[in-house]
Amino acid sequence: MSFLLYCILQGRRDGKPCSLAGVNAQPVLFVTADGLSAAVSRISLPDLVPDQSRVLAYERVIAFLHRDLTVVPVRYGCALDEERALVRHLREHGSRYRALLKELEGRVEMGIRILPSSGECISRDVPVLPPGAQDPHSGESGRSYLAARRAYYSQKERISEAQAAAVERVRKAFDGLFAKLHIEDGNTRGGRFALPPSLISLHFLIPAESVGEFRRRFHVLDARDSAGLLLSGPWAPYNFVLPEEPQDPAAIAQRVAKRGPACGSSSWWRKDEH
Repeated sequence: MSFLLYCILQGRRDGKPCSLAGVNAQPVLFVTADGLSAAVSRISLPDLVPDQSRVLAYERVIAFLHRDLTVVPVRYGCALDEERALVRHLREHGSRYRALLKELEGRVEMGIRILPSSGECISRDVPVLPPGAQDPHSGESGRSYLAARRAYYSQKERISEAQAAAVERVRKAFDGLFAKLHIEDGNTRGGRFALPPSLISLHFLIPAESVGEFRRRFHVLDARDSAGLLLSGPWAPYNFVLPEEPQDPAAIAQRVAKRGPACGSSSWWRKDEH
């Protein structure tokens, strides 16, 4: 049996057992070392293959603990072979976990997804050189090829600029309300095929007491903005527990504009550092 790790929290839970069953209905236990506790379930590795019921059960445990405690959530599937390995992990990474717990205390994550509009759909077919046209500058086929390439990249640039502008509008709407912003723009890779427009997600780390104000600002923004927007949260701060270099929001918008719908990396921005 292994220990499936849900999250890290500060100290013991005052001896209170977790009343919510975890993955595969296994009880949630707490392993403590150096003032930190890890919420875990004993589980066999073959039973960790992700499916909807297991992932939802996993998230329920984290949400249950996050209601009353500050937690560092862990991605599904992180497991250690034995209890002493878990204790060693807490001791070796204790300073980082304590710093994260201090930073996340009293804060939650809110998410906004920017959906592509009907006018932001580019063709999946990248123009390729027609058979027999060795020189794209010679013959009718070469001219058609070049025209198609110009149209394709012009459309892609237009979509990229629209996405960058939407990101900046959303960010500004919540200025002064969040401590950190994490921007995520997904991509689809497909050999010689063009990438479809990205779904862009903005994750905000905000004080728990500001959830009502965040929702109010979202509804104001959604009513007047041309982009399709989806709101989610509050959640445990899943997107704010991995160390990455902070990045200025203007640089984020510029990166989106340059890289376009194919962008796939994530960025951090710590508001109080700029």
